[in-house]
Amino acid sequence: MGDHRCVSRLVVSSAIYWTCTIGCAFADSFVGGHIFDAITKRPVAGADVYVEYSSRRIGAAKSDGDGVYRVPFVMPSTIPATAFATITASGAGHAASTENLQIMDGSSGAVKDLELYPIGLLECRSQAEHSVIIGNFLPPSPAGTLSDLSRRIAKSLEFSLKTRLQAVHLILDKQPSFEPCESAKPATSKLGAGYAKALKADAFVDGDVSHDKRLLGYAVSFYVSDAYDFFPDPQLASNRNLELDTPSAVSVSDETHLAVLASIAAGLAKRKDCATALQVISVGERLIEEPITSSNALRADYFAQLRKGCEEQLPNVGLRKTTK
Repeated sequence: MGDHRCVSRLVVSSAIYWTCTIGCAFADSFVGGHIFDAITKRPVAGADVYVEYSSRRIGAAKSDGDGVYRVPFVMPSTIPATAFATITASGAGHAASTENLQIMDGSSGAVKDLELYPIGLLECRSQAEHSVIIGNFLPPSPAGTLSDLSRRIAKSLEFSLKTRLQAVHLILDKQPSFEPCESAKPATSKLGAGYAKALKADAFVDGDVSHDKRLLGYAVSFYVSDAYDFFPDPQLASNRNLELDTPSAVSVSDETHLAVLASIAAGLAKRKDCATALQVISVGERLIEEPITSSNALRADYFAQLRKGCEEQLPNVGLRKTTK
């Protein structure tokens, strides 16, 4: 019996000693929360987390199997009433992320959830007000000399779609940017909306490219996902014969333009900029053939929903549906 108590004390003492080595035993504050994958929103287990003050590490820990972490730390006694430290997290397959941590005098703890981006995606976050991120496209097999597919397709969309937007005199600041991100490779097209949200874009586009020897160009399938859950599923748009070797000369299908335009208009409406949204909507409405076919009936319904919502906000805007 005595031996059992002795072993128990030894185990407890060892645990306290291990805890002390990462600065916990005499901690006067802590920060804790959850760590998520920025794209899938799933917890990141085993992530390393540490807190620094004045470039000195004052606490560290790991997230558990549910992505939960808790970092106790000790602040120097001579700090101002409000001080700022930094908290850094990193995990397998994820880039390190550092955020500021405000520490108030007399506060014993803080809760801070953290998001980690898969390696290669952090730099793809858009800085533009309105943007479309062009992710990875599966190349034809064999790929031949065709490379940089994300960049080629981004340029193709930029040249073809901006020409249409300029027709309604959309000001430069409101025109979307088309940004390639080759490292954005969704395991399934269903994750496209998560990529759009995490990368601060109106829409995320990925797909695949095939080569038919009977055609001069490439057959390209686009999956278009929006960041506002406007589309219940990614919108599939087909392009039969794109000459990707010369992106500025590519004629992207109206079907593709409609899906991207609806995403951009949804973003404008979300930001309460319905006047500009109605301009974009009018471009989409011009592309919808009449009589409406089964292939574009769903997109026609999306534009009708967007127009109705915006006209309710701006009943006197004076923009009516444009007819051919």
